Amino acid sequence: MAIQTQFKYRNKLIPLNLDKVFFIILHHTASKTATPEQIHSWHLNNGWSGFGYNEYIRKDGSVYIGRGDHVGAHTANMNSKSYGICCEGNYEVEKDMPKAQFDSLVKRLKLNKNRFKNPIKIERHSAFNSTSCCGKFFPVSKAIAAVENSQNDLAKAVEVLRHKGIIDSPSYWLQNAIKGKAVNGEYAGTLIIRTAKLLT
Repeated sequence: MAIQTQFKYRNKLIPLNLDKVFFIILHHTASKTATPEQIHSWHLNNGWSGFGYNEYIRKDGSVYIGRGDHVGAHTANMNSKSYGICCEGNYEVEKDMPKAQFDSLVKRLKLNKNRFKNPIKIERHSAFNSTSCCGKFFPVSKAIAAVENSQNDLAKAVEVLRHKGIIDSPSYWLQNAIKGKAVNGEYAGTLIIRTAKLLT
């Protein structure tokens, strides 16, 4: 479960228009350890309103919601059309991301990717600004592959059920049968009944 931070920001935060988000941008702290409170202090000292990332994932896998669904301060000229996730660590020199952190990253990428209206592209910070962030050893490709594989598994399962006549609205299930979404109870009941008939 994600932990909601209670930071006091210098200025009032601006709501992020989720319908205009096109990217999830990955960052690292460029320090081997950093608490959310330390990052908030660093960002205040930069003259920002405070903690700039939408989310933060520590090495133990714990997830902190920073700005959440408010415009971040993590990628110049991109904050209003992106969602920034930062991972604790300096992946310019640290070669291996802890499993707990990687697993949480994949879960948060899956969850957030499905919350937005537009097709979402996962990118490094360095794709938009002159920086080494999120570090050459940050497992970006591995994380993207893990997200895509899980979505492909759902798509394959939905296609099997459609072919068997168990479901007749595959797009509905692809959009809603995922963590963070809710499925209509009537549709779920129909799915259960049709599956039971097939199995008996």
